[in-house]
Amino acid sequence: MFLLKLVAIYVFSILVAITINALLYVECYRKSKDGVYPTSLHDIFYRRE
Repeated sequence: MFLLKLVAIYVFSILVAITINALLYVECYRKSKDGVYPTSLHDIFYRRE
């Protein structure tokens, strides 16, 4: 039972991470004027102008 709970938490955290990543990606893409796609979260956070 404990293992099942552990797997559920693991899967849930992955889904949350993917969702946040996707939202940030879309937000950054809408804000960028030149239309350059950010390759990762690192680019999104460090390419602020």
